Amino acid sequence: MSLSREPALERMVSAVRPGGWLMLEATDFGGIMAAALAHYTDPPEQAASYERVGRAVVAAFTAAGGDANYGARLVGAFKDAGLVNIAAEARTHLVAGGTENWVPGTIEQLAGHLVSSGLVTADDIESVLAITADPSCHYAPSSMVTAWGQRPA
Repeated sequence: MSLSREPALERMVSAVRPGGWLMLEATDFGGIMAAALAHYTDPPEQAASYERVGRAVVAAFTAAGGDANYGARLVGAFKDAGLVNIAAEARTHLVAGGTENWVPGTIEQLAGHLVSSGLVTADDIESVLAITADPSCHYAPSSMVTAWGQRPA
């Protein structure tokens, strides 16, 4: 088994018995995903604000040392950790406003920082918070990547 460049993943793999399976989930909302997720915003005229706010959240995560694209890297991380029989799926749900809390909660927590960064306006924040609260609107929160792999026997 090769050594992973990710100590937390290495510890998880070492906790799996030989022949056992590891499954992890991680979000993917950075890079091209910001535009892809915004594409599903309904009403469509809100998509530009949704994308701008999404990109600003990615910038905030990156500045804090986070990786908004970690889900996209799970398969490679599993390979680097020496797992075999690796597979994965990416899934994005379209949700009605008022039915989930991750997007509006994140935006509410970061709103001041996002606006002061100059990447979005207060109007962008208000627009996105409005669609995430309105049951007649729909949007796509971050994609969830589920990956699984087997520790060699």
